Amino acid sequence: MATWKVAPTLTTGCAAILKPSKLASVTCLELADICKESKMKRIGIDTEALKEHFGKKIMELEEEKRKVQKSQDVHGQKLKALEAQILDLKKKQENQVQLLKQKEKSEETAKKLQAEIQYIKAQKVQLQHKMKQEAEQLRQWKASREKELLQLKRFA
Repeated sequence: MATWKVAPTLTTGCAAILKPSKLASVTCLELADICKESKMKRIGIDTEALKEHFGKKIMELEEEKRKVQKSQDVHGQKLKALEAQILDLKKKQENQVQLLKQKEKSEETAKKLQAEIQYIKAQKVQLQHKMKQEAEQLRQWKASREKELLQLKRFA
C-alpha cells in the first residue's frame, strides 16, 4: 500500500515522507532499502540533478528524432524513386504485351496472305495448263479446218 502512494510522488520529483508503524508490512522496509540503494536523500531529492539529467535525455531524444526524420526522408526519396521505376517497368511491360499482340496479329495476317499467295499460284498453274490445252485444241481445230478447206478446194 505504501508503494502505491509513495512511488508516484517520487517519480514526479516531489518529496515524500514515509513513516511506517511497527505493525506495517515488510514492503515498507523494502521500499526504504530501495531508496537507500538509489542514493536518495532522506529529506527530498536533488531537483537540479534531475533537471540536468532529464534535460540531457530530452536533448538526446531530440537528436535521435532528427536522425530518424533524416533517414525517413532518405527512405522516402528512395521509395519514390523505386515507385517511379515500378511505374516505368509496368508501362514497358504493357508496351511489350501490346507489341506481342501486334506481332501475333501480323503473323496471322502473314499466314493468311501466304495461304492466299499459294492459292493464287495454284490457280495460275491451273490457268496456264488450261491455256495450253485450249491453245492445243485451237491448233488442232485450225489444222482440221485447213484440211477441210483443202479437201473442199480439191472437190471444187
